[in-house]
This record gives sequence, structure tokens and C-alpha cells, in this order.
Amino acid sequence: MKNFDESIYEKVILKFLPQIVPTNLEKERAMSVFERVKSVLEKAFRDAGLEGEIRLEGSMRHDTWLRGDMDIDIFILLPLGDRSDLERVVAICQEIFKDEWRERYSEHPFGEVIFEGYRVEIVPCFKIERIEDRLSAVDRTPLHTEFLLSRLNDDLRREIRLLKAFMKGIGVYGAELRVGGFSGYLTELLVLYYDSFINVCKNAINWKPGKTVLQLINFYEYLKVPLDLFNDEPLIFVDPVDRGRNVASALTLEKLDIFRAAAKMFLKHPSENFFYPLNPPLSLSDGELLSLMKQRKTFFFALVFKGLEVAPDILWGQIYRSERAIVEAIEETGFQIIGSLPWSDEAGLVFLLFEVTHREISAVLKHKGPPVSIEAEINFLKKHLGSSKVLAGPYIGEKRWFVELEREFTDVISFMQHLLTENIDSLGLGSYFRQALKKGFTILENEEIVKYLTEKDDELRNYLSIFLVKKPSWL
Repeated sequence: MKNFDESIYEKVILKFLPQIVPTNLEKERAMSVFERVKSVLEKAFRDAGLEGEIRLEGSMRHDTWLRGDMDIDIFILLPLGDRSDLERVVAICQEIFKDEWRERYSEHPFGEVIFEGYRVEIVPCFKIERIEDRLSAVDRTPLHTEFLLSRLNDDLRREIRLLKAFMKGIGVYGAELRVGGFSGYLTELLVLYYDSFINVCKNAINWKPGKTVLQLINFYEYLKVPLDLFNDEPLIFVDPVDRGRNVASALTLEKLDIFRAAAKMFLKHPSENFFYPLNPPLSLSDGELLSLMKQRKTFFFALVFKGLEVAPDILWGQIYRSERAIVEAIEETGFQIIGSLPWSDEAGLVFLLFEVTHREISAVLKHKGPPVSIEAEINFLKKHLGSSKVLAGPYIGEKRWFVELEREFTDVISFMQHLLTENIDSLGLGSYFRQALKKGFTILENEEIVKYLTEKDDELRNYLSIFLVKKPSWL
């Protein structure tokens, strides 16, 4: 790319790189935690007469993790058998860790436990030699590890860490539904494909969303095949151990665009500001939040409730689906939405923030009907002539029929109360979301929202701060 200053880039990297590589002490402690958990699991499986190879997987196994990361992925590789074997492993783990165990669910149950400050994921899978033998989606993971370990070296690991830190700094790292970004595995494959972090950036700015196909193993000679197979997903990176899988399937178009834009800006002006952890979360004070909200002269309200206690991917699927349904209902009624912000502590609490241009709208709705002289005008006239809701019309203007109606709701809070009580079953909410709402909810307005933040952790404050400022800190 023109105007890329290699010397400035090298200075930035030389200063930043030592801060993202785990120390020897960190590595020793993480391995010690893994070995202790492994020992506990091995004893429990022996007592239960269960065969299983316990292995460290993920970025710690690949040695591509970042300093400060406290996640350990432990896989239990079982002989090929029945899927009930996976559930049996989960039940044993639940018995071992008791109240500390949090069950998760992807294609099948797994779980996590906090152990000496580390978030330890324990995932059962079947041990396979060929991808054709897989019985569950996670059976691929050990094959991913074998593929990577046969190709990684210290130089590539350094570049992967730079790319991960960059992605964390700009907020696009993580394939979980809540984020919709780049997975660790995808990040590793991108560096293998392009050889370096900076080459990933240089090439990413030319990716064409929905039309870019990357392959480390040349499975597809004709790119139309993967394009059709993966249905125009924003980015396609064919899994080198499974030709039928797009490693980038979780990546949203928004996060892809953020990465491409940030990469372009970084190439123009290399800076530490793009990287994690030098880029701390934005956290505005109560006074700063209130000042920004008042300056906008709009109306904020938040829907708050508890009881949505399901696995994270199910949780966020329910939240996003329900958020869209509520936004559509608000807009259809005539209120103008500026934005919305979903948040959850993933322990049952849900907070949905909405910003509308006005709390109240006019009592009159100008409703556009069909053009004059087409058959639909008869039905339009039959529906509205003599209706008690019609304030004026029907009448002709701009070559079509119009009618002016009396709105049922002119206050957005009254509308929300009605929507979430009288109309909740027909709203199109996620089923778990709807059930939790029926147990009770609270609607907060303007200053009440900021007051509520003082009772919660900093993450929600950070989310609201970013929502109001919107401009990325790297820009």
C-alpha cells in the first residue's frame, strides 16, 4: 500500500510486542492449572470406568494466546460411540465442580468452571482420525490443533499475537454470537495464509464482502462452488480440515467492515492506539453520560428484566431476535428509532436501551394508500370510509389515496407497556425472552438509566459510553 511507513510500524511493534507475549511465569501458572484440573478429571473418569484422553487445546496449546488471557480450553477425547457418552462426561464434571460448574450448550452440552482465577472450558468430543468420522462439531478441534502445530513457528506466533491484539483493540475479536467477530482459529489461519499481521491488513482492505474466498488447502478450483455453498457469507475461509465448513461463518458484515476500515487507517498511521490492552474501555462518569444524553435532545428508555438464564449463544440469539422485533414494532407505530443497545450479564439480567427522537408523537398519522385507478383502491376505501379512527379522508393527492388516522398510542412508554403485556405473545420475541418478561420488567427513562448504572458493574457503563460516543477510539 502506498504511503505505508515501515519504520514507524517497526517502532510501534517493538514497543508494543513485549506487552502482549505471556511471561514465563504466566505460562507456568497456566500449565499448572491445566495439570491440576486434568488430574482431577482423570481420577473421576477412572472411578466411573470411562475412557478419555484429556488434552489442552485452543490458543494456549498453539502458544498464540495474549498476556493476561485467563481462558483454558480442555478437551476430553472419547472413543467413537454414542452421543450420550458426551452427556455422561458433562454429568461427571457437574458432580466434580458442583455449584462452580456452568453448563453451556453448542451442538451438545459442555461446560465451564472458574478455577484459581482461570475460566476453564471443559468440552467432551470424539477422537477421530478423519473428518468424515466426526459425530459432533467439536470433533474437528483436535484436527485443527494438529494442522496448526505442524505449520506454526515462533515468527508466525508473534504475528498471530499482533493480529489478535489488533482485533481486540478495535472490538472485532471473538466468534461468539454476542460479538460476531473473528475467532482465534480464523485469526491463526489468516496469518498462515498471508505470512504476517501487516500483510493481513494490506490484503483485507481489498476483500470484497460476500465474494472473497480464502483457502490454505486448494479444495475448490472454481470459486463459484464455495460461494454457492456458503451462501454469500461476508468472508469465506474454507476450513483446511473440513472442506464443508466456513471458518468465518460467525463473522458479521459489520465486524468485517470495522476490521477493513481499521486496517486501512492503521496502514496510513501506525499507532499503539489500535491495540489491546493499550486501548482501555471507554467509561464515562454519571455527569458525562447525562450531559451527552441531554445534549442530544432525544428520549432514552431502557427495558430491564431478570430470568433469562440460558447458555450464552442461546441468550444472545434470543436477545438480538427480540430486540429486532421490538424496534420494528416501535417504528411501525410511528416513533423514530435512532438506535438500540442490548446488554446482559449472562447470568439472567437483560438490559435493552432504546433512543427515539421524541417520547411523544402527533395524534395524527398520514397513511398512504394505493394509486388511483387500480383495483386495490376499492378495498382501501371500504376499509376506511366510516371508520371511527379516520380523522380526515380518504382523499387523493400525488396520484394516490391517503387517509389521516388517529394514532392509538402517542407516548412511547405507554406503547411499550401495552406491547409487553397485552401484545407480548404476537410480537415475535424469542420464547425464553418472552417467558422471562412475563415474570416482570422495569422501564427506565433518561436520568433513571444513569442512576441504575451506579448499581451495576463497569461493563454496562462502558457499553453505554460507547453507544453515546460511537466514534471508535482508534479513529
